[in-house]
Amino acid sequence: MSANKYRGEVPIRLDRTRTLKFTFNAFAEFENLTGKSIQGVFSDTENLGFNMMRNLLWAGLMHEDATLTVKKAGELMEFADGKNLTEKIESITGCVVKAVQYAFTDPDSIPAEDEGNPKKKQKS
Repeated sequence: MSANKYRGEVPIRLDRTRTLKFTFNAFAEFENLTGKSIQGVFSDTENLGFNMMRNLLWAGLMHEDATLTVKKAGELMEFADGKNLTEKIESITGCVVKAVQYAFTDPDSIPAEDEGNPKKKQKS
């Protein structure tokens, strides 16, 4: 089965191709784990570190595997596209951001250049 953006799904290559999807339960579990809302996290992207990204990845993959732990999600991050941690986290962040955008927005209304971009360029 391939990912369907109209169902909020985004493929992500980790140990295998997996599907990120942020559901009501995913957001609720994320809030329970972190004490932060998804809106709060993305309003302060400067502080979006490894721990928060691991938590987001876990929440977005829960629909595939209810037994997935946060620690296992962190282990899966090692398999992300990229030659080093910077490239891996950029790859994961792009997929997570796109999946969150799809959860809240009609995918067709997102300009292609904004999909997966955690920091939209602002005009000075």
